[in-house]
Amino acid sequence: MRDSHTAARALCIVAFEKVFGRPPSRSEAQLCQAVGFIETGYGSGWKPPGVGSNNIGAIQRGQWKGKTFQYTDTRPNDDGTSTKYCIEFRWYDTPLDGWVDLVKRVYTGGLYGGKIGPYRQTMVLGPASQGNSKAFSEGLYDTVYYQGFGKDRETRIRNHHKQVVAAVRAQAKELKEPLAAFEDEYTGEELDALETALGIVTVEYRNAYEEKDP
Repeated sequence: MRDSHTAARALCIVAFEKVFGRPPSRSEAQLCQAVGFIETGYGSGWKPPGVGSNNIGAIQRGQWKGKTFQYTDTRPNDDGTSTKYCIEFRWYDTPLDGWVDLVKRVYTGGLYGGKIGPYRQTMVLGPASQGNSKAFSEGLYDTVYYQGFGKDRETRIRNHHKQVVAAVRAQAKELKEPLAAFEDEYTGEELDALETALGIVTVEYRNAYEEKDP
């Protein structure tokens, strides 16, 4: 059973404080939480052997030394199709451990121009702090957090951003809070349909890139 948005927010806040030593702003929490929702339904979207892994962000093994499990992911092709492949994903002892690593992965590190570095602090955390969800999705793509689906960069980012907007809107409804201050470029019908689709998350078509940093 998937955690409520309210329960997920509590974990997201604690995880953010552990990583950064301060509480997140509303937009920082909303956008990071959106990633956990669209990737795995806050960890509930896995099928065996990923059930109970507490992997919130569909984070692949990389240089992880802990327990892992093998699962199917996909990578996009230039013709708009996707190709499945098997890879190892991280297993966490507790939900909070999974949330802490999600915050780290979303807001620190990153791969840009073929180099590992602190790119997401500027390219992802910066836009999140400003409530700029489009730049948030662009930064995550350009630092290779996700590969997305679609034939090109623009399409893949738009697809991801649409999911982020719908996920944030779902949070805001439950928590009775304002949306992060971003420009909404999608129709209500698009977002209603996407919220419904996101209610049943299948991790197979989510795309997390295997980075080489720990």
